[in-house]
Amino acid sequence: MGGTEKTTSLTLDAAAIVRFVTYDRSNAALGNRTLADESNQSDAAKKYRDANTGESNLVNLIALGYFSAVSDLGLKSPLRVGYAAYIPFGGQASWKKQDRFANDPIASGGIDGSQRWHNIEGRTLSVYNTLAISYTFEKAWNLSFGVNASLIYNTVNTIRARNVPDNDDGLQLANGNYSEGRTLLDVSGVQAGISAGVYMEPVKNKLRIGASWTSKPNFGKMRLNGELTAQSGTNPGENSSQAVDLLQTYPDVFRLGVNWRVNPRLELRADTEMVLWSAFENQCVVAPGAACDVNKQTGAEISGGDIVLNIPRNWRNTFGARLGAGYFFNEGRSELFGSVGGNNSAVPKSAIDAAAVDSARMTFTAGARHSFSNHFSLAGSLNMFHYFKVDTEGTSNTDQLQNPSKSPSADGTYTQEVVWLNVNGTYSF
Repeated sequence: MGGTEKTTSLTLDAAAIVRFVTYDRSNAALGNRTLADESNQSDAAKKYRDANTGESNLVNLIALGYFSAVSDLGLKSPLRVGYAAYIPFGGQASWKKQDRFANDPIASGGIDGSQRWHNIEGRTLSVYNTLAISYTFEKAWNLSFGVNASLIYNTVNTIRARNVPDNDDGLQLANGNYSEGRTLLDVSGVQAGISAGVYMEPVKNKLRIGASWTSKPNFGKMRLNGELTAQSGTNPGENSSQAVDLLQTYPDVFRLGVNWRVNPRLELRADTEMVLWSAFENQCVVAPGAACDVNKQTGAEISGGDIVLNIPRNWRNTFGARLGAGYFFNEGRSELFGSVGGNNSAVPKSAIDAAAVDSARMTFTAGARHSFSNHFSLAGSLNMFHYFKVDTEGTSNTDQLQNPSKSPSADGTYTQEVVWLNVNGTYSF
């Protein structure tokens, strides 16, 4: 806010995002090596391999919005206040159905795809409502300090296939009965967070520098409350529900950006960020109020007996950088801009699954902005994230862990592309 004029401005931003994902589950991911053996041509073995391997696809469209208001409260002073509503973390997934399994008496669960043991469909959102204040020392490089406080609504709603109590990828029990079940996790909660930043113009109207820190939601571990609903394969018509908490920890985020106005027509831009995703060690479903006390090597619960399901994540910190430029014409009222950037992956190969698809990526942006008057400007851009193909074969060992952390292996190859159209407008008065 330190770089804004002494006025009031409203900004509305809308993005339409399309996400494409493929997952090809390999034979090496199969938990039953007897049935996985290609020489085993029994009907049960062929059904097991067919329903649990091969390519699954996801094509999802999601719309996201952003709104902010920044004002000097009519005081024409260096003080600014602001409000914003936005979604910095989140997404949704709904994998395509495999209709050939719809009426299969042995492998009907295969209709939800080979990725179903980790995700069939789901939604994760963190909705921020943020109040901010800043003060600018105009005679000292326009040096500004700002802080904000956020009220954050977090929600997780996911459906996955699950066999209880073995947590394997089997289709049938030893007695021939159908074994594959489903679970629905629906939890939510409200947390708080803060941010702080600094902004300066060492060379007025030419060089601008900004840096910020954003805290973890809840300043550490979140506890979301809700229900886990389970449907067993042996009794597909019956559901059982229990009250649960989901424990997880999101990251601190650090950002730094620099703009250099080379001349009236050209501006060069660069920014970088560090996201401390190493805090995201587990997603742990527990009895209300319980802790997630597990052995990191074996996945076994150390004490208590209150863990329903633990999903080891063990993500790592990410670093990203972006370079861009803006070209101004029409007396500075119009601008063409673009950028290219890159990030490493937050998710190690051993932790990639259908609910957490990630890899190193390149980002590309091209867009335009025009000021129709001194009060109103409009901008639009086309953006793409290209994720490099990743093969996790031999790294996913979740099928070797003990309960409650055991789940079928997610070995295989993953590809992902994300494309979105962004439009935003700002009105000042």
